[in-house]
Amino acid sequence: YFVCGPPGSGKTFLSTAIAHRVWLEGGKAEVYLFSKLMELILDRTPDQERAVLNHLARLDCLVIDDLGMGTATETKFEFLQEILTARYNAYKNGLVITSNLPLGGDEKSGVFGIAEKYGDKIGDRIYELCDYVEIDPQTPSARGLKKQERKKA
Repeated sequence: YFVCGPPGSGKTFLSTAIAHRVWLEGGKAEVYLFSKLMELILDRTPDQERAVLNHLARLDCLVIDDLGMGTATETKFEFLQEILTARYNAYKNGLVITSNLPLGGDEKSGVFGIAEKYGDKIGDRIYELCDYVEIDPQTPSARGLKKQERKKA
């Protein structure tokens, strides 16, 4: 799944619940904040990089949380492409990606998405691997509901 929506809309909760379900059923699932995933791979020897990529490709469920946050660098682009391609080639469909950005942007409205930030190659690969889920910005978030409850008290 590619889950996009505004901050506080439950994207991370939903994605970790999916990973937890896979784990409960005996599968291997891991959840990574995108920035931490990049730290895991950066500054490694080529053999270490390959070992990490192979590990990520074999997981039954890989969650990449908050894709699109931070600066898009060429190195991050390359590693993200390698992760997506490794899972694609291993026929692993258990991929969940969350983002505040939509997959594709809209030039008329000035909204930029993942494809614009990381390129069409990344956008196309995510499109091939993931079902698209957009959380309606009008849906009250758990965070927003808690704020409302506090105001009433």
